[in-house]
Amino acid sequence: MRKKQRTPRVLSIFADRRAAYAALVSLLILQMLWLRWMDVLALSNMRVGGVDPIGYYVYLPSLIFDRDLDFAAEYAYFQGIGDASPDQERTVTGKMPNPFAIGVAMLWLPFFLIGHLAALAAGLPADGLSPPYQIAVYLGNVVYGFAGIVLIYRLIQREFARDIALLATVVIWFTSGVLYYLFPLVPMSHMPSMFIVALLITTWFAWRDQPTRQGYLALGVVAGLAALVRWQNALFLVLPGADILSAARRRGVDRNLALNALTTGAAFLVLFFPQMVVWKVLYGSFITVPQGAGFLSWFKPDFFDVLFSSRHGLFSWTPIILLAVIGLFMFPREKRTVGYLLAAAFALQLYINSVAVWVGWSFGMRRFINCSALFGLGLAALLTKLQQHIRLRYLVLIAVLPIIWNMLFVVQYYSGWMIPRDDYLTFEQFVLDKFTTLMLLLTR
Repeated sequence: MRKKQRTPRVLSIFADRRAAYAALVSLLILQMLWLRWMDVLALSNMRVGGVDPIGYYVYLPSLIFDRDLDFAAEYAYFQGIGDASPDQERTVTGKMPNPFAIGVAMLWLPFFLIGHLAALAAGLPADGLSPPYQIAVYLGNVVYGFAGIVLIYRLIQREFARDIALLATVVIWFTSGVLYYLFPLVPMSHMPSMFIVALLITTWFAWRDQPTRQGYLALGVVAGLAALVRWQNALFLVLPGADILSAARRRGVDRNLALNALTTGAAFLVLFFPQMVVWKVLYGSFITVPQGAGFLSWFKPDFFDVLFSSRHGLFSWTPIILLAVIGLFMFPREKRTVGYLLAAAFALQLYINSVAVWVGWSFGMRRFINCSALFGLGLAALLTKLQQHIRLRYLVLIAVLPIIWNMLFVVQYYSGWMIPRDDYLTFEQFVLDKFTTLMLLLTR
């Protein structure tokens, strides 16, 4: 009788769902301990600052405490941090400009209210601006980030083997910008964006299995919320949109299909309408590019720099993403259409990021963090192919190297003295200084 092959004890977590979730929680705790050891993770560092975070944050105190969209008081509080200033030029409607999306503030709202209770309990200013509010929002960002990681794992293990799903999730987490933006210097929009896009793809997968009227409605609701968080997320509507067009080609546009498509579109517009109202109040138009006409150069995409520049290039800073994109074309035959649609969604994100004004301070090309679920699925497809030739234990060992590399990159970026946060990197900064960083950590 043939003896049943046992899974090595060290790798058993890859085959058990509950153990996999426990592993993800353990890795989160380990990351927190690592950052605490580096003196990065501390209550004093959990604050709102910089250009983007202030823009996302000020909606909350302005709407809840002042009940308006005039950010003069909030900008005065944050003056000298980022571009916040009550003296900047007002818009055509006489309001303070704010080119950032309102959806992030909407997702932060529950944590902002927890901060309000904490401020009241501690006897601190309950004005929407004091430290308890900012700490609560920072921690809320972590919650959304980790929820996004869990959703990515669930997405992958729905389509691929559970062991591959856990490995792909951990690799995307620790070898990409997710590692930094889960606990950044200041809270950004990327973790809420990663979470909501993962939720959108989850909704799309469920709808593909059973395209009910409720499913069409859910797609529109989640897609509208995703666009509220980051407007470029609206492009992920290409996923259900392509399926709807395919159905229309196969059986024609019948009344049922038309009503379902209209349901998705109407739900999307209803959820996105708050942003349109904000634009109308601040800029005088329901549809606008608040950063100005020069923010998007529609016919001058800069694909090469976005992907390969030493200044935040997607593939140059996080080469594992290149493998993940290749993996989108390696889905099993019966799922190949899904892989191609995900690749099309990535292509649209690549285009919009290539025509937009270059990012400022950034760990890697942060505008692609919303694609983390796509990258996880692509990497899982690639790992599934590789597992036919390389055992899982060896794939795990191979993954350790890019993980260490990215962790050293994060240390460099946190420190701010080994690499510039908004400039091109030399070969020494990009490669050699990582060995210097490693030696400093080992002798700390």
